[in-house]
Amino acid sequence: MEALQEQRTLWLGRQTLSLGLPASALSLLSIVLLIATAMFVTSGTYTRRETLHGVMLPSAGLVQVTALAAGWVQALYVKEGEIVSPGTRLYTLNTDLTTKNGSAAQEQVLKSLTGSRDFILGQIRRKMQINVRETAQLQEKMANLSAMIQQMQSSIAMKEEFASILTKQFGDYTRYLKQGIGNLNEKNLQQQNWMRSEDELQDLKTRLLRLQADRIDTQAKLENFSLQSANEIDGMRLKVLEVDEQITNAEVKHAIEIVSSSAGQVTAIAAQQGQNVQSGTRMLTVVPADANLQAQLLAPSGSVGFIRKGERVLLRYAAFPYQKFGSYWGTVTEVSDATLQADELKAFVPSIPKADESKAFYRVTVTPDSRYVMAYGREQPVAVSMQVDAGVLLDRRLIYEWILEPLYSMRRS
Repeated sequence: MEALQEQRTLWLGRQTLSLGLPASALSLLSIVLLIATAMFVTSGTYTRRETLHGVMLPSAGLVQVTALAAGWVQALYVKEGEIVSPGTRLYTLNTDLTTKNGSAAQEQVLKSLTGSRDFILGQIRRKMQINVRETAQLQEKMANLSAMIQQMQSSIAMKEEFASILTKQFGDYTRYLKQGIGNLNEKNLQQQNWMRSEDELQDLKTRLLRLQADRIDTQAKLENFSLQSANEIDGMRLKVLEVDEQITNAEVKHAIEIVSSSAGQVTAIAAQQGQNVQSGTRMLTVVPADANLQAQLLAPSGSVGFIRKGERVLLRYAAFPYQKFGSYWGTVTEVSDATLQADELKAFVPSIPKADESKAFYRVTVTPDSRYVMAYGREQPVAVSMQVDAGVLLDRRLIYEWILEPLYSMRRS
């Protein structure tokens, strides 16, 4: 009977044995999970993470060499990677204008001024040669006069000695004549000899005075000639200086020499020989020598308040994907107090989206622990202007605070 009954109800399905947990066990497990979830929400924390973008730059900054005026690059004197020192010539920038006949205006002015300068210099050389000859002649005359004076002085000394002898003889003969010795004719002859000697002596002295006066006059002419010649030469040299100033002004309008203001390595040469440039155009960049590289990062205004000096961050270099070459530690060394301008933003991140150009960003400086990256078992130096990202940990909150943040915002509004 039971077998027949079983076959009649077979279409309703076979009975199976339930193997599930008891209702009490399920309830206990649910309570445990609920308590664990509540503890996680109330005591668990979550740290907000922000990715900052920027570039690697030297601590001393890059030296951007720009065109001082509009023109075309006449000459480029350096190559990519070349080491330069202060004052090294980098470019010659031709800024000359072209006249109607196709010639350079300032070049013609330079030729004219250079010709004037050469003519004045020629005058100075000729004047100096004349001065040498005139001075030599006056000095020779001075020497001759000195010799004649010396000879005249010797003649006067001899004449004075001879005159003193005649004076003594005339005096002795006059005394003898008073004593009745000698005759009057002899006395007159002695007197004539004595007077002739005195006249010759006075004539020699007069000639000596004339020679001395001539020497004094020659000495004055020599001194005055030297002063006058010096004044004339100084006047011509002043004209040369004036022409040099005009040449300098013409050269500035014709061509400008651009030199390096600091020592370092040349990189990012943008202006090549023959290229036209506008005033203020960047021509090349000089990386200062022995400069330490730092990551210059852009932090949005909503995150900068949580970034502190001394905080540790992870740097990821664009040229070395972190998925393969890893991240590298660095330390925040500076956080700017003012936002950056639009042109400063593009200097840090040239590829910044247009939508972000109007946003407020602050500069965060991070010094990496090492300026090298391990790539394929070798240390590769981090290059200047390399794009870099940094992961920064911001404020830490409890889980429920993050969950209720929309409510807090609605309440504050």
